[in-house]
Amino acid sequence: MAYMNVDLYGACTGVHGEKYQFGGGGALGFSVIGNLSFLYRGMYTLASSKKWFFDTKHYNYLLQLAGIEHVLSLPSVHIGWRNSIMAGYSQVRLDTVDKRYVALKALILNAISAPSVQFMSLRDVRKLRNSGLAIAYWTGFQFDLIRYIAPFVDIGIHTSLYTRDLNNKNIYGLNIMFGVRVSIGRKSSLEEGY
Repeated sequence: MAYMNVDLYGACTGVHGEKYQFGGGGALGFSVIGNLSFLYRGMYTLASSKKWFFDTKHYNYLLQLAGIEHVLSLPSVHIGWRNSIMAGYSQVRLDTVDKRYVALKALILNAISAPSVQFMSLRDVRKLRNSGLAIAYWTGFQFDLIRYIAPFVDIGIHTSLYTRDLNNKNIYGLNIMFGVRVSIGRKSSLEEGY
């Protein structure tokens, strides 16, 4: 019996050894063969770093992926083991500050006593942007405790392949997602033999 899954989740992502980024996303899946689903997943995470109380780096990571997911049901404990493999589009944005301007900005702010002035607007920024192919794999568990609602935890790895600004960088990392899956049209746990 066909059914649809909708996921909403928060995520923590590591990209190219940078500070971990936090964000979230969603997924839409459609199953036609048992617990095997075609799945679309989108995720957006971001972070910034500071030095001497000034923003010195902003970065974010966007994933738009499609693939397949299989959920192996473990009826005796009402748990499903999720595995998905996906490919699609990714984009990285990395804005960094020339460190020479950090000290200059500190002197200016001390002189005019205006700590609310935004550092990002008064310094040179190196902007790196790239988009390209991404490949990802996730595994985790969903907890089928309520009829059509299943909280889940997934851990995954991803890699992105770029050709322009970041072509010499290894863009890879780890994803951790905490979320809830809502199944529409799925049989209840009792009907599936739990």
